[in-house]
Amino acid sequence: MKKILSGLADRLKKAALFVKEHLIKIMTFLKNLKRKYIIIGIVGLVILAGGVYAAISLLQIANLERILLDQDDFSSGVEYSVDEEFPENIVNIAILGFDRNAEREEYSFLFLPDFLAVITINFETDEVAFVRVLRDSYVPISVTGVKDKINHSYYHGYMHGSGPDRDANGLKCTLDTLSTVLGGIPIQYYVSVDMDGLAYMVDALGGVEHRVKENLYDKYGNRILKKGVHHFSGEEFVLYVRHRDDNTGQDVGRAYRQFDILEDLFESVRDKGMLKNIPTFFKVYRDYINTNLTLKQVAALAYYARNIDPTDDMFYCLDGTSQTKDGIWYWVLDQAQRVRLIREVFGITVAAWPQEVLTDTPPPPLKFFEYKIRFDKNGNPSVELTWEPGDGKKVVYELYRDGELLEELEGVTYYTDKDVELGDTYNYTLVVRHYRAKGDPHGLTVYVAPPQVEVPDVVGMTEKEAQKLIENAGLDFVHAEEFSDKVPKGIVIKTVPVAGTEVEPGSAVTVVVSLGPVPEKQIPDADRIIGKTEDQVRRILEELNLNLRIETIKKEYKEGFEDGQVYKIVPAPGQTVRYGDTVTIYVSKGPEEPVDPGE
Repeated sequence: MKKILSGLADRLKKAALFVKEHLIKIMTFLKNLKRKYIIIGIVGLVILAGGVYAAISLLQIANLERILLDQDDFSSGVEYSVDEEFPENIVNIAILGFDRNAEREEYSFLFLPDFLAVITINFETDEVAFVRVLRDSYVPISVTGVKDKINHSYYHGYMHGSGPDRDANGLKCTLDTLSTVLGGIPIQYYVSVDMDGLAYMVDALGGVEHRVKENLYDKYGNRILKKGVHHFSGEEFVLYVRHRDDNTGQDVGRAYRQFDILEDLFESVRDKGMLKNIPTFFKVYRDYINTNLTLKQVAALAYYARNIDPTDDMFYCLDGTSQTKDGIWYWVLDQAQRVRLIREVFGITVAAWPQEVLTDTPPPPLKFFEYKIRFDKNGNPSVELTWEPGDGKKVVYELYRDGELLEELEGVTYYTDKDVELGDTYNYTLVVRHYRAKGDPHGLTVYVAPPQVEVPDVVGMTEKEAQKLIENAGLDFVHAEEFSDKVPKGIVIKTVPVAGTEVEPGSAVTVVVSLGPVPEKQIPDADRIIGKTEDQVRRILEELNLNLRIETIKKEYKEGFEDGQVYKIVPAPGQTVRYGDTVTIYVSKGPEEPVDPGE
């Protein structure tokens, strides 16, 4: 290939020199002609000058290596640590196909690349490789560092990039992430196209004839395309390369179908001699294409592609396995194959990343798990279970009774078990499952007691009325009484338990009846208290019938009082005390403290 280009370049240089030498002679000759001949001569000169420009341009286009490799300003600006290992004269071009079209633009503002690939051209060996990275590949994203689908890298850059242009941030993040996945290769150029643009360009190229190797089906299992040879228009081409289903390998099957039909499209364009029209197509459909390649570079690539014969061994795809995490489907890369592919295609050696095995996130504990016993109108019992999840994630509840699965529930937070008997005990266990991950089990032990009875509200009734209502409810009446300054004597003050409490039939209900206002009396005069013995004073106080709490303090020697005589009382004689009050008696230890003979 290089020898062919070099020979062509030499011939074009000689042609350009020949034209230049004869231009001077032609200009001299034109000066001596009449006006009409001068005009004819000028037209010829323009045509000849155009030929010179075309020859020079073709010379530049033919020298593809110089056009592509001499423009350092198109590098991403990222310093890659593996640059020294790269062979010279290698150009990497990212190809991105976005899920944007006119219809989607009506309701969305952000679009993601569904198709990601890198074309690498080695000008030393004239080798071309096409490396496909599936859109759902689970990889580290360059801007945020989180692991996600590679086609979400545009979103991460758009939302979290540092530059003022969000779309440029999204594109940079996508290219940097793609570079990282492929071992840190420098991606000097990119070409992105949306769905409408791809359809228009395929139509402009006359469509493509392609042999479909297997039937294609929709999500309902209906066949939508029969295997065999078909001619695809632009719209049909887009639908075909975007289609995936379970019967044909999902994304993996789609990737290899894309390889096949792209190979047929390239060969069709090449064999029809339409490669020379690629720059024109590029100019016409520029609104649907985003690239940092110049028109001259596009033309150079088209010229170079004339001698490319696509074969299966130039197409590569990063292998992996289909795995899910929290219900989201991912393509987990085979790290051993990734390392081998990077070495084979790009000539560099990289360390394998840890091989991923995706797991689901366990759900948090329930906020509560409770029960109530219910009875229907016929008295048949049921157990009503209720709970609240720990977060808002989509989960499944596994409900067990006595170790056996009762039900798997989704989207509800309650369950009624009607298959229960009075007097029996049941052990319920609730396990929350978030896809494959399960949380800690939650348990309840439920005794199915007889129907509960509400304690009637008898406050304000007479004791006889209250007793009748309590006993009619099937409960045991227990009398109690206390003084009340607010509730008249003989009227119910309160019940224990309070009204409205559900209790088992036959349970005791204490009804507290008012004795009227709290009684109060005066403590007798001092001459009946002071100087008396403790026992005498106690009897005097008890005769008041106020259920007084009497306390005695004997800790002081008191002049004028013998041991055991009361010298003070609190409250003091003559003061009023109420029922249940506390009265403190102070008793003397004698007239004076004894003297220690040893002193």
